Amino acid sequence: MKLYLGFTVVILMLSMLNGCISKSKYPMGKDTVEETGGGKFQIGRYPDDLKLEIYNDNLEMTILDYHVADYRKRHGVLYIIGDTFAVVNGKTNTCKIYSKSGQKIYGKLENEKFITYLDSYDSFSDAEKKVFDEMKR
Repeated sequence: MKLYLGFTVVILMLSMLNGCISKSKYPMGKDTVEETGGGKFQIGRYPDDLKLEIYNDNLEMTILDYHVADYRKRHGVLYIIGDTFAVVNGKTNTCKIYSKSGQKIYGKLENEKFITYLDSYDSFSDAEKKVFDEMKR
């Protein structure tokens, strides 16, 4: 019985330690509802809405979308519908974004190398548009 109890305590301690070790290079708080790219791109919960955020290497955050209405994550790719349509690839740490209003966010210049602003919704691939169409239903 003591052996079983000792084994259980060790397992619990290891799982707690694993939970404390951050695998992310970027800060994730209790209000992070989704992330990709090791935390470089995050959807955070704010009092007024969900927001799409990007962090630069200095851990400075820029908000790319102030009103995320819906999001889906498939195979490491995050699809976002809000004030913008965005496709964030967590493997390449890149974001393709189309703003319905034509507005571009220029917060931290370092982030610009990770973001491609599209001129039209039709610039997304057919596969990406299919995911957005499924989300709109």
